[in-house]
Amino acid sequence: MKGLILKDLYYIKNNLKILIPFTILWGVLSLKQDSSFTGVIEFMLPFLVGMNIVSTTLEEERGSWKKYFKISPISRKNIIVEKYLVLNILTLLTYFVTSFVFGVLSKSLNFNNIFLGSKSTIIILFMLNYYLTITLIVGFRKSQVYLFSGVIVIFALYFGIKEIFPNILSSINILIENKPYLSLVVATIIFIIYMLASMVLSYIFTKNKEY
Repeated sequence: MKGLILKDLYYIKNNLKILIPFTILWGVLSLKQDSSFTGVIEFMLPFLVGMNIVSTTLEEERGSWKKYFKISPISRKNIIVEKYLVLNILTLLTYFVTSFVFGVLSKSLNFNNIFLGSKSTIIILFMLNYYLTITLIVGFRKSQVYLFSGVIVIFALYFGIKEIFPNILSSINILIENKPYLSLVVATIIFIIYMLASMVLSYIFTKNKEY
């Protein structure tokens, strides 16, 4: 497992150069205390880090990893678990680090806001985990179509529920506003179940896949 994590971290390190402009912009805006833009970048950085982690599958498709896997003692289960662990831990860690640094630079550090703000990162993780699952099953190149289709379906469901069952969304908004900690716990539990289901599906659909 340690070797798998180091392999992905090596791939990610080579791709993180694209984050340098965002990081510099975020740092400048933090010093200027421009919360309107830094708030967006605080979630853009975790999203981009997560996308980079998913893109490690493309590096594996391009490289000799497929041949190595056939003769290695590494199980497919370990590969799948490692992918999800690295994706979720690094994405969350990026959010907490950027939020903390922004709070320090802008002199507005508030641990309560950082903690409650993680709900938005959980929403990002839902999408990233869906993307990773599709990528593991069909491959990185084909996954782009499924990702786009999934986004369309999500928006269609959202607006459909909003039109047909408006009370459901109103109830959710009331819960989030009046009981933020409870809503965070509920969102976290739902996400954990979703992540575990994604891992199981990834294993089921790839256990007989030839590398």
